Amino acid sequence: MTQMTLQDLIDLEAIRQLRARYCLLLDALAWEDFETLFTPDCRFSVGSGDYEGAPAFVAALSKNLAGELHVHVAQMPILEITGPGKAKGFWSFNNRGALGHYQDEYVRGDDGAWRFSSMTMTWIVPPSEALLRERKGQFAAVADRWRQLAGRWGRRSAN
Repeated sequence: MTQMTLQDLIDLEAIRQLRARYCLLLDALAWEDFETLFTPDCRFSVGSGDYEGAPAFVAALSKNLAGELHVHVAQMPILEITGPGKAKGFWSFNNRGALGHYQDEYVRGDDGAWRFSSMTMTWIVPPSEALLRERKGQFAAVADRWRQLAGRWGRRSAN
């Protein structure tokens, strides 16, 4: 394993702050600020479907979550710097009884800020039947991917 530099540690903390802002701004339904967390061409595979580009993802969330209250919690990150200005992360999450993982890719922009460039959400415990009925079937079936992700992210990187 290569030794981490001070800059690596600074970058990893910036990525932790990015995920915290994701949860906070999502829960606040602060869509304009929320959209700034992503590259414009970010790819998303989440409970409500697959989206190409931050504008499409944010538009869907703003419609699907209108009037809902949430407290998203992401924890236990495994973060790796994968190259100059690139990183990946794996997070556990829970929200309204649903449990799962986020698998992210990040890039540092020309302005020095880290942003999501790819996000995959996988459930271990999907939302309750009541929530699925309430949301009118908006969730895609993605709960089976977690074993593959856990296997891949559970190993310590040799880099």
